[in-house]
Amino acid sequence: MRRVRLPLLLALLALVGAAGAPRPGSGQESRVYAVWPHSDYKPWQADVYARDPDFVLRELDWMREVGITSYLPLALASGRVNWPSERFPDTRALFGMRSPLDMAVRGGDERGIATQLYVLAGFVGFLEDPWAAPDLRANPDWDVVGADGRGTLSGEAGTATIWGTFLWWDLGHPAVQERLLGMLAEALDRYPSAEGVHLDYIRGPGLGGCFSDPCLSRFGAATGIVLPEALPDAAARADYIREHHQDDYIAWRAGEITSLVRRVRELLDRQRPGMTLSADVFPGADWAYRGVFQDWRRWASEGLLDAVYPMFYAEARAQWGVEEYLRDTLADLDRRAAAAGRRRPALVLGLATAWYDQVSPEQAEDLITRALANGADGVALQSLPYWWQQEYRQFRRYYLPQSASWAPLWDYDATLKRLFRNPQPAAPGPGRPGF
Repeated sequence: MRRVRLPLLLALLALVGAAGAPRPGSGQESRVYAVWPHSDYKPWQADVYARDPDFVLRELDWMREVGITSYLPLALASGRVNWPSERFPDTRALFGMRSPLDMAVRGGDERGIATQLYVLAGFVGFLEDPWAAPDLRANPDWDVVGADGRGTLSGEAGTATIWGTFLWWDLGHPAVQERLLGMLAEALDRYPSAEGVHLDYIRGPGLGGCFSDPCLSRFGAATGIVLPEALPDAAARADYIREHHQDDYIAWRAGEITSLVRRVRELLDRQRPGMTLSADVFPGADWAYRGVFQDWRRWASEGLLDAVYPMFYAEARAQWGVEEYLRDTLADLDRRAAAAGRRRPALVLGLATAWYDQVSPEQAEDLITRALANGADGVALQSLPYWWQQEYRQFRRYYLPQSASWAPLWDYDATLKRLFRNPQPAAPGPGRPGF
């Protein structure tokens, strides 16, 4: 769930659908309403779980009360796994041996709330947090070097935000892919009752590409393109590629990220047949492909994903109406699925609310109702309202002074109960996916 902007937003998801040939467990026709909490580990996020391990259970009780049926607890962020691990950097320094993810999966099982493991793929924490991104810091050749010749570890690559300076690792690097797949494999073993994996930041950071020595070496090997030796540095090589080989470069870089999505799909099918795979994506598919190498229409048409979550936040809402966006996007996905002889994946429309993107409960209800009436297989609002209501004061203190003018939060409980405990039936349609 945002152009180089941390989604500390309110959220719920509803999904139905499967991509490609039906997998075991697919075919459910009722909508699933889900929620995921946060997008990285920060002191203001971790503190409540460390001082009160049962907080997760109260969150789950709240979900059950308002009608949420699926939870996406944070499994991998800041380059760390959110469980005690002997193989990978973990979160024991925050939580000891009692991981909030363990509590979420077990508590969800006890309450009939399905869990999907929420994985941050490309973004691995903030430069200012020395605890974040241990593998990237130990292996600087894994860094993403942008078109200006600067890597994210330098702090000068253009990834600074109000939340901190984003660090990214190179999702095309073979060692990074192996690291992510190893972490996921361990998660699948540890959480056999989890029903899915959800990928976020499965893209580039919007820096024009990756122009590190490892990236350019792979680019040359894959395409046969030889760069002039006279080019003095990464920025000069990036300029040359943009001028002479931009389309080749985009296809290559997008293909690398697609290969990672495919490898995750293969891992799930091999280790946990029937487990679902979904991903947050930028709503404008053309820009997503060319701007951040996120070829999500290809992932959908090749059956790699069971659901796509276009992040239909303020920028997207300013560009498209809900009805227009769903009409055009669903028609495109349906055409591609028919050409490939597959069922299209579910489309879950993401909506955001925050102090800088205010959506009142009444507006949220209107958007959700219109989205579901116009073919969306679900709706996603990002973040966990219960957590925000309990922890927003601490969160604002952490970001003073810039947070002094931030607006108070809306209370969504009544709206969610009305929408999720008394939902309208899914609209009928040929080839409607099941999830």
